[in-house]
Amino acid sequence: MTICLDISDLIEFYRTNSHVTGIQRVVENIVTSAEIKAKKDLVLLCRLRDSAEFFMVFKDQLALLKDEEERDHVLHDLRLEVLVREFNIDGIIRSLSKKYTRKRFSDIYKAAIYLLRQKLNLNKLKARHNLLSSSIHKFSTDDRIVVMGAFWLFPDYVSVLQKIHVKYKTHICSIIYDLIPISHPHLCDEGTVSSFRSMIDSVLKISSSYITISKYVSHTIEKHIKELGLDKRPIFILPLGSDIYDKKKLIPKRVGEILSAHQLKQDSFILSVGTLEPRKNYSLLIDAWKILYDKIGHDLPILVICGRPGWKIKHLMNKLVALDNLNGKIQLIHGVEDEEIAALYTGAKLTICASLMEGWGLPVAESLSYGKITLSSNAGALPEAGRELADYFDPLKPDHIVELVLGYMKSKKKIAVKEKNIRNNYKKTATTWQGTTENFLNFLYRQNPKEL
Repeated sequence: MTICLDISDLIEFYRTNSHVTGIQRVVENIVTSAEIKAKKDLVLLCRLRDSAEFFMVFKDQLALLKDEEERDHVLHDLRLEVLVREFNIDGIIRSLSKKYTRKRFSDIYKAAIYLLRQKLNLNKLKARHNLLSSSIHKFSTDDRIVVMGAFWLFPDYVSVLQKIHVKYKTHICSIIYDLIPISHPHLCDEGTVSSFRSMIDSVLKISSSYITISKYVSHTIEKHIKELGLDKRPIFILPLGSDIYDKKKLIPKRVGEILSAHQLKQDSFILSVGTLEPRKNYSLLIDAWKILYDKIGHDLPILVICGRPGWKIKHLMNKLVALDNLNGKIQLIHGVEDEEIAALYTGAKLTICASLMEGWGLPVAESLSYGKITLSSNAGALPEAGRELADYFDPLKPDHIVELVLGYMKSKKKIAVKEKNIRNNYKKTATTWQGTTENFLNFLYRQNPKEL
């Protein structure tokens, strides 16, 4: 019996993005941990779009995927894997794998392709190359499969998973981050809504247990599976980590350098982190900043929005152009490394999350972990992430944001008292990513297979 973590969406995300965000960031933080690497009976799998097979992603290889300079080489290896399989030379690879030591992935694939091109015989191939073993995962009866990420990215994912489930009697556990494409479709990309809706019910049906990231999501799942007429199944709530960078490595001089690179100074800006998309509610946040600018002019801190461009943002960008970014009082940043985002959190006067709906709220938790005053929407699971330490507002009322910002700007004492309260209390119960991974593994290994 093997525990199989399916990280297909993370691999897919690496293809088109330089930095992981959202769901993929959660998956990466868990599967690249030392705790996962130490488990001998746990494997990482991915299924590429143009292949019917699940391939093993070796744990050392995944560490290379986090490095942008190495990523292209590893992804190229995986593409070669698919090409080799399409030419049906599995038998050659398997026979050679018994005699040769596993080294770099690409060697075996290059050798196989060379064979196809040059029509070499097996002896010449063996003499010419040092080959690897096949990396296709062979499922066994009672294997445990954990659906780690955005399964809806793959149109035939459910049908492939169902065939494996029936053939090998596997036990499936799915991580469900939220049901927002169902509950709030107007906030999502149309393609996501369509694919998610067509697949989520099937995934819920073939899963014998679920992992969620908040009580809010757990309750929505319980309600949804009841509507589907499914029997009650174990739901484990997995608190997410809030540490994104080793603070000991981030010396003040380096923080200053990073801020200067973005034309920012310590405490001169207010930070909002998240992908540019309607759900993050940046349009309303900009409205609030316009009100603030009209009230206090150039004394207003810069609003720094840090996030990659997403979908349905034409209106947002047009609004920024029309306002001329409020004479530099609104600044967009994207494509930052963990060190940079850590420096931005460190340098911010305070942070704001105006989202209309969240299954958790990583920016809220991360902000508090840096001891920062955090103004947060009261929607969805955000109050779970911010607990009693964040200041909450109605995400449909810009005046509420204006009132909170002005309240802190008018009183340095209020800022000092609030920051001290956050520093003294948040870390006492905060979860690190190591803690998240340990809780994740404890759940997987303590569950009866029939419940997983």
